[in-house]
Amino acid sequence: MSSHRNNAASALPGADAGAGMDGFGRAYPAEELGEVAALLSVPADAWGGGAADNVSCDGQRIELPRQTRVTGLVVLGACAGGSFRDTLVLDDSDGNAYRAPFALTDFLAARPRYDDECHFIGSLLRENGKEVVGPRPRLFRHQSMFGSPRPCTALILPINPDIHLFGLWLLTGGVQHEVPTA
Repeated sequence: MSSHRNNAASALPGADAGAGMDGFGRAYPAEELGEVAALLSVPADAWGGGAADNVSCDGQRIELPRQTRVTGLVVLGACAGGSFRDTLVLDDSDGNAYRAPFALTDFLAARPRYDDECHFIGSLLRENGKEVVGPRPRLFRHQSMFGSPRPCTALILPINPDIHLFGLWLLTGGVQHEVPTA
């Protein structure tokens, strides 16, 4: 997904993340996201200076290098301005599409709203380069399993820029694979 990242939602001390996670400059403390960066195979020091670190969903199409039989998916992210249920579309290039539902909770919510689970809790919130006492930003993880394997050559993200995906993995026969970049 790295080539599709279009939003900066983490900031180092004193750094401004621009619009941030919610359009108001609110961001995760980048220095605390090392485990998340490692999970995504991103150098920990790559985030926090204004570089895009997540995908704000706007209908992006992510091509896979070959058709894959998908048994489920895992998303890592959060929402801004509320918690949302939506769908990712698995396209098989033969005119068939499978809608894979998922749900993510608002990044400032104290607990998961749906069947997602909290994956990361920041110790503080940054807003336009300043530390904000109070709300602790969170990242949530949601896993969906399908009844039977679905052929997939591309994923189509929902059109909702308030849904921010940091990671997306396809499950194939119980094995987890990171979505390749286009």
